[in-house]
Amino acid sequence: MNAERLNAEIARLQQMCNAARFEAVERQTRPLIQRYPDDPRLQFVRATALGYCGQREQARALLASAIQLQPNVPAYYQMLAQFNVMDERFGEAHNAYDAALRRWPGQPATVALKADLFVTQHRHDEAADLLQPLLESPPVDPGVARTCGRLALATGDGGHAIDVLKQSLEGRDIPPQMRSHCLFLLGALLDRGERYDEAIDAIHQANALRAGRYDVEGHRAEVDRIISAWGEANVSELPVLKPQTGGPRPVFIIGVLRSGSSLLEQILDAHSSVTGMGEWPVAQEAIRRVICDGNLQSPASLPAMLTAQRLSMFRTQVLDAAEQRAGGSPFFTDKHLGNVHWVGLLSRAFPDSRFLICRRDHADTCISAYFQDLTNYNALRLESMAHYCLTIERLTNHWKAMLGDSALEVHYEDMARDQESTTRRILEFLELPWDPECLRFHESRRVTVTVSNQQVNRPMYVSSIGRSRHYEKHLAEVRRILASAAT
Repeated sequence: MNAERLNAEIARLQQMCNAARFEAVERQTRPLIQRYPDDPRLQFVRATALGYCGQREQARALLASAIQLQPNVPAYYQMLAQFNVMDERFGEAHNAYDAALRRWPGQPATVALKADLFVTQHRHDEAADLLQPLLESPPVDPGVARTCGRLALATGDGGHAIDVLKQSLEGRDIPPQMRSHCLFLLGALLDRGERYDEAIDAIHQANALRAGRYDVEGHRAEVDRIISAWGEANVSELPVLKPQTGGPRPVFIIGVLRSGSSLLEQILDAHSSVTGMGEWPVAQEAIRRVICDGNLQSPASLPAMLTAQRLSMFRTQVLDAAEQRAGGSPFFTDKHLGNVHWVGLLSRAFPDSRFLICRRDHADTCISAYFQDLTNYNALRLESMAHYCLTIERLTNHWKAMLGDSALEVHYEDMARDQESTTRRILEFLELPWDPECLRFHESRRVTVTVSNQQVNRPMYVSSIGRSRHYEKHLAEVRRILASAAT
């Protein structure tokens, strides 16, 4: 492949990354990186795909190599920092941003990202100090406006940020991805200010800028295959490990995104015997490496691959990683969104583990997810989210029947209205003693890197219950889809 064709191929792969087609990019870059192992641009594209597919150690190694080979590209440092943030390695993320700022002092994009990390860490004054000089000389860089919006959501100072975001979006040629980021924040701030018509208009625009389509029928068919493969008759013939004799025990939190999983984990993490891992990629990566021989397969294919040896290796890999982070806690939580498809395997590797199934009103879930700046195709349209909710509900119903007493449903509305009673019920299910710190979960200094980063550090509130009523005139098709499942 000559230089011109290679340049065109890398540009095409970068566009696929921009459209969040990370799995496809990972596959397509495998042969290319073998042919051109020292091309920093190719290393960057492959690292981006690997990182968003959960293989972040490999991604970091490639980014470090790209920086060494071509140290004059800010995006390399920024992506390295981002993957460190995703794994809660905040010190290393700041180091990457600082390295970039030593080369390009005051560069708005990098300053904004470093300030954004301060927001994630709830270090709001430091974020404001970094942003202030960049806000004083309009037009404001869109990246700076984005972080200004994030800070405003965290501190409640929405009026100024709304103006900054609107001004940064007017009459400028902004890349679609950044415009989408800013519109999501604008919509969130307008929603917070009860300007609902303006809010939903901004969110419609934000989602329209995202490429991709949720395959409703394809996901349904995949769930059908999972349910069939992990049916009662098949499961009884599969190998299963003995209960753990040492190491921390996992608590898997599963359900639809935006159904209260981050809140539930934050409450449990406040307990003296539990460490919250967040959306931890370790189990997913261990499935890929140990069970699937390096290429992640459909969960429906796993029963044919399972052996006691593979299950044992899988459990060892997960527990070794958990022990490094759990700090001696006897329990740890894993709320990775993808786990909902892998419950069959998890229950065979960890037969004494517990599963908490998060439930929430579907219409509220649809609106909440639609308002989030996500790469999930199912959240790009309200109707897609409605189908996704029903499909995941069908799968979790299957798992609940299979797991029996090892699973407990937790309704977001119950937790919000009566946290103490609901928390006591959960702790009893986990066979843990009462810990009053669970009621003060919002005082924790723990930092989450999910989209619920700011919400879980607020005291319990009920304003999200019935949130969909503010957008009822936009939900006719959602209501029709949800009603069709009940008939």
